[in-house]
Amino acid sequence: MILMCFVVGLKLLSSCEQHKPQKTRREAKRIADSIAASGPDSLNLINQGYTYQPQKTGSFPACYALPIKSSEGWHSLEIKVMGEDDMAVKLIETRTQEVVRFAYIIHGKKFEMTEIPGGTYYLRIMSGKHWYAKMKGKRCEGVFGENLRYRSSQKCTFRNHIDKNHQPTANSFYIVLGGSTGKGERFNTDVIDKEQY
Repeated sequence: MILMCFVVGLKLLSSCEQHKPQKTRREAKRIADSIAASGPDSLNLINQGYTYQPQKTGSFPACYALPIKSSEGWHSLEIKVMGEDDMAVKLIETRTQEVVRFAYIIHGKKFEMTEIPGGTYYLRIMSGKHWYAKMKGKRCEGVFGENLRYRSSQKCTFRNHIDKNHQPTANSFYIVLGGSTGKGERFNTDVIDKEQY
């Protein structure tokens, strides 16, 4: 009976030991990612209270608290990010200067902004590597830790058309930022400063 308990105890111990290294590997990867993202600019951000927060391609969390305009539009804009930098992209209505959509797009990926109402828009783009963020009151504030640049695009217009059956027709744009590809329009961009972003 004692021998049997000892064997069972050994099995439990070995299964716990097998599980522990997985957690350690995950923790080691998180620390390695954080260290890899710690260039001189990143260290400066850490000293200002920012933390390294990798993002996925898609819309930003609500804590960024931009006044995103809700819409019932039917137009869409697909953005492909080329090159080696990720991008934080704002779609801004020209007339009102309202941010209509805001998305993080990882280099080499694409993202589609949908339900855009008819109008004229331009993009404000922050690009770089390694996303850092901190809380400022109830809002998040984010910035890239390395290779940080700000740019503004040319205008694009989504026109509301009604077809012969009195149905709305959608405009769909596909653009490429940060590189060139055979498909899509590569937008011309101008350098802007942080305050203009």
